[in-house]
Formats: sequence, C-alpha cells, structure tokens
Amino acid sequence: FRVFLEFSVEAYMTRRAVLGVTSADKLANKLRAVTKHMEDNGIMSKKDLTSANKAANDQHSMFSTVQLNAYVHNQNFYPSSSDLKTSWDNLEPFIEKLWHG
Repeated sequence: FRVFLEFSVEAYMTRRAVLGVTSADKLANKLRAVTKHMEDNGIMSKKDLTSANKAANDQHSMFSTVQLNAYVHNQNFYPSSSDLKTSWDNLEPFIEKLWHG
C-alpha cells in the first residue's frame, strides 16, 4: 500500500509538473506538495484532502507516512487487515484523483 501510494504520487507529480519537490524527497513532502497543488488548482477541496494531509502531517494517524514506512522497514511492525482497509477507504478518493484528476 505504501509503495502504491508513493508511485501514484510520483506519477501525478510527473504528469502535472508539481514544483518544489522531486522523487528523491520523502513521501510526506511529496504528499504535501501534491495536496497543495490539487487544492490550488481546484482538483480537490481542502476538506476532501483531509486524509492525505493527515497522512503527510499527523504522525499519529493510522495511515501516516510514519506508520506506512514502519510497515516496510520494521519486520516486527505490521498492519491489521482492518487498518489497511480503513487506510484505503480514507485515501481512495485522493488516490483516484492522483490517477484521474
């Protein structure tokens, strides 16, 4: 899920020429830049970007980039199926806009 999110954000950055961020930046920075771009260009409202902004900015959120990174880099930390489903449910509208917005 974390890798899919990052590749989706990077694909959007490339197609939309999002300035001030590169593929070498941390996922949280990429998310911040992309959500700002979407809001500034009327692609999604601030309200609709709440879950993506929480992922980028709230390290205590269950779908924060900190949590997603821990799933990848810590062999003793893994999500429950309900955590993954909830994360998807919250981020799905954002991810759809990454690919079709």
